[in-house]
Amino acid sequence: MGKQIVSNRDTEQKPLFVIGILTTDNTADRRAAQRKTWISTMVQYADQLPFRIVYKFVFDYPSNASIHENYMYNDIVYLNVTTHGWAVSFGEKLYKWLQYIHTNYPDASIAAKMDDDVFLCIPQITTRLHELLTPTLLYGWRRTTSNAPEIDEMFVVLGTDLVKRIVERKYCGKSNCDSHTDLIGHNFAHIALYDWLSIYNDVDTHADDKRIVMVWRRKDREQVFARYINKDSCVDNVLLHKALPLEMYKLHEQTSPVKFPQNIDPMNYIQTKDAHKKTVYDFNGTLAGAVTGSLFSGNVIRSIPVVPLKNYWSITPNPTEKTCNNWAVVTTIFPPSKAVQYIDKLHDWCLLVVADIKTPPKHIYLKHLSNQNTKYLTIVEQKHRYPMLAEAIPFNHFGRKNIGYIYAIQHKAKMIWDFDDDNIGIVDTMKFNSISTATDYAEVCTKYVTKIVNPYPYFGVNETYSWPRGFPLQLIKDNRTIPKACYVENQKQVGIMQALANEQPDVDAIYRLTRKVPFNFSNNNKRALLIPRHSYTPFNAQATLWFSSSFDLMPLPVSVNGRVSDIWRSYIAQFFLHKKNIYLAFLPPCVFQERNPHNILKDFNAEMDLYEKSNQLIEFLSSSEAKNLNTIREVYEQLYVRNYIDISDLLFIQAWEKTLSSVQNKKS
Repeated sequence: MGKQIVSNRDTEQKPLFVIGILTTDNTADRRAAQRKTWISTMVQYADQLPFRIVYKFVFDYPSNASIHENYMYNDIVYLNVTTHGWAVSFGEKLYKWLQYIHTNYPDASIAAKMDDDVFLCIPQITTRLHELLTPTLLYGWRRTTSNAPEIDEMFVVLGTDLVKRIVERKYCGKSNCDSHTDLIGHNFAHIALYDWLSIYNDVDTHADDKRIVMVWRRKDREQVFARYINKDSCVDNVLLHKALPLEMYKLHEQTSPVKFPQNIDPMNYIQTKDAHKKTVYDFNGTLAGAVTGSLFSGNVIRSIPVVPLKNYWSITPNPTEKTCNNWAVVTTIFPPSKAVQYIDKLHDWCLLVVADIKTPPKHIYLKHLSNQNTKYLTIVEQKHRYPMLAEAIPFNHFGRKNIGYIYAIQHKAKMIWDFDDDNIGIVDTMKFNSISTATDYAEVCTKYVTKIVNPYPYFGVNETYSWPRGFPLQLIKDNRTIPKACYVENQKQVGIMQALANEQPDVDAIYRLTRKVPFNFSNNNKRALLIPRHSYTPFNAQATLWFSSSFDLMPLPVSVNGRVSDIWRSYIAQFFLHKKNIYLAFLPPCVFQERNPHNILKDFNAEMDLYEKSNQLIEFLSSSEAKNLNTIREVYEQLYVRNYIDISDLLFIQAWEKTLSSVQNKKS
């Protein structure tokens, strides 16, 4: 096929502008104000601006508070610098920020570093920068009256060539440096930048002092803002410095609706045809063109940060608490469903309900259940028993199940039934157990083994192509992924069993939007299917039986949507099953799903990572790069640097490992 030609009309033809906002844990109110004021304007008028814009709040290093904030907004990066605080090694911070841009946004035309007390007049500043745009641009407010390019660090913009020149040089701090080639470190970025650029004679310096409201002395703040907070604040000015949150809100109110510069029509920057397609806000601090899209690479785009973890002692269980060999774990926001009531009636199983914020209170929930083997784990208990883990897991996320897994392991579990409250039924563990037999199991014939297996056709489907949620879309029509079954020649150890569901099988939103659902699996062959070693297929957290050999592989990632989390877990778990020579089995339908209310289009949006990244994730786990990863934490770190998960999962997986180790050493 020929190379696709992309029209110059498309939004992605606009130059890319990357903004880094230097901030600290102590100024969360400023970040909140910026998100609700000028950043909100940037999003609202994205189509009419001359740039594609990426913004990031830039921290020295991670903290629990910022990690949780980033879980909500996903617009934070960490420099992991050696010194912390205001007025400390700003030169190093500026250098690391420019390195980040050069690595992650190599196509950026300009890059900015600014403080979190700056209010940007978005139409004015972007229009002005577009007028001045050159590869060697240096823009900002000049600190001196000389011709030296000493631009203040509160807002400084660099063209792409200057960024490249800086990051290709060595940063050496203040000692043993070559003053002609090295980047000499300074506490103040404007001094550092002046030194770094002094060896060049082509720097295109523009000091825009007449358009920048600079508050030089703190005592002048009130007087300055009393003068400038009015409906014309952003008519002649491009930014205002030292704006506190209340002043940002007032500026935003006074300057709404936005006024574009009268001498330049913002629509000159883009073509109006198909304008509704041009820009999307991707909720990652990025304004990006979306006509042709781009492919996720799975390449390394960031480094592994140092993630601090508080030390807690896990509480041992009360000696009078019930222990069970068989635990069923669920989290829910609904009253006891048919699925929960079904498990509650099984006397050889203990049921654990992990409460979340919206779960009915314990006394109301248990009123509908009768089994003494049922345990309702309140939020207070979760925090008291497993404080490290409870703090690392967000509320309103089915990752709360992770706490349930730990509780079950601590209370003598040998099997854990991991289920959703709309999947009714359970695996027949008398028929299907952890040792495979030729009678009850089949395996993929050796000569037909492929890297990716689609188990659904083996169990009988009506549609020509049916696939489980999380299966790579690129391969749904690849007949080589459909297994050809042979009898099991040698017994194999099974660590995880995925039970299929009739009525509403686990399929993705694309399937539900384009094919007939509900449906049942029609194959009368009741043998389970063993997935070959070194092959991958997605399995869920809706109806899955785990044996103790695989309990350490149960953690559900918490930084991604719930419809992605269990699929990422499934691929990670299989990576380690292969190392252990333990197998995943798919079972004939053991449950039927009475699906809770879902908005399919919302599911589609929630599953976007599955559509874009599943194939690349399998490729990485199958590659030589992953071969020497021996712990689940190491895998999480590699998935983080490749943008499959976010930083909160690095905190979570540490908490999981420490809590699991603690309960395994202190089982009652």
